[in-house]
Amino acid sequence: MTGIHPGAVLFDRTYDMPGTVRAVDGAFVILERPTGLTWRVHYRHLRPATPWQHRQLLALAHLHAQRLRGAL
Repeated sequence: MTGIHPGAVLFDRTYDMPGTVRAVDGAFVILERPTGLTWRVHYRHLRPATPWQHRQLLALAHLHAQRLRGAL
């Protein structure tokens, strides 16, 4: 489970989306999206996010922040 630590951006192959590691609970990892969505997944379903997927997650965070401010 190298590279799995809070703050790391990983790609969940089950849900087909990237997320940021919130916590590690044994063999399970809790991932979080910028919208507040959290889910628990076995570490074997994860792989490091590509640079494009990392940018996708950052763009989602930016869009979500704009929506919360009422800009969109």
